[in-house]
Amino acid sequence: MNRMQETYNKEVVPALRKAFDFKNIMQVPRIEKVVINIGAGEALDNPKALEAAVADLTIIAGQKPIMNKARKSIANFKLREGRLIGTKVTLRVIMSHWEIRMSGSRGVPYFYNSVTKASLWEAPGDLTDEEIAKLPGFEYLTRPAKVRASHLLVKHSGSRNPSSWREAKITRSKAEAIEILRDYQTQISGSHEKFAQLAKEFSDCSSARKGGDLGDFGPGQMQKPFEDATFALKIGEMSDVVETDSGVHLILRTE
Repeated sequence: MNRMQETYNKEVVPALRKAFDFKNIMQVPRIEKVVINIGAGEALDNPKALEAAVADLTIIAGQKPIMNKARKSIANFKLREGRLIGTKVTLRVIMSHWEIRMSGSRGVPYFYNSVTKASLWEAPGDLTDEEIAKLPGFEYLTRPAKVRASHLLVKHSGSRNPSSWREAKITRSKAEAIEILRDYQTQISGSHEKFAQLAKEFSDCSSARKGGDLGDFGPGQMQKPFEDATFALKIGEMSDVVETDSGVHLILRTE
């Protein structure tokens, strides 16, 4: 369905707007569902025919179909009410042009239309709550306004600034940096005190003097891999190795 949605957005929508001179993107019809049916009349004499139809439809649709039953008896077709005569599957899809992004300047989510390039701070009026929940980037709406975290950073030669308060020029490889961080991870073993101790002694970030504490920050204020990893953590939980342009990190969410 993702390919169908992409084709619809990029090819069908512009063609419909041109053909019917739609001024507003909301005038374009949207696909809400696709129903695939397989009739299996031969199943009256051969029950395995229906099993084969179900198997084929499962492969085609990627989800388990339901059985269709005869609604009434028809003597001429030797059909009785309630007999299984086919199978179908309903594919529901949100053919929306909207996605949710995070504003880097304001640190709040907004709605972006990939076709019209329009941006809205409030949800588009034509979207239901269920549709909004399925939009790309919905997780931005459910994130807290701010979190607090500490981190332990190990830079490497590929970092965007391969130097720190500990080393003027960092030459270790990324693989070596990850190996070092794995060793710290083993030493920490769930201890917040050990995390702060190692961060203070070995982190390549200036936050080392505070035991790695970065203070409060909200969406859009950190590099995306760092932000995503932090917001995914529960309070008191530590991440696995997280890679960013700065280097490799262990992150401990504290608030």
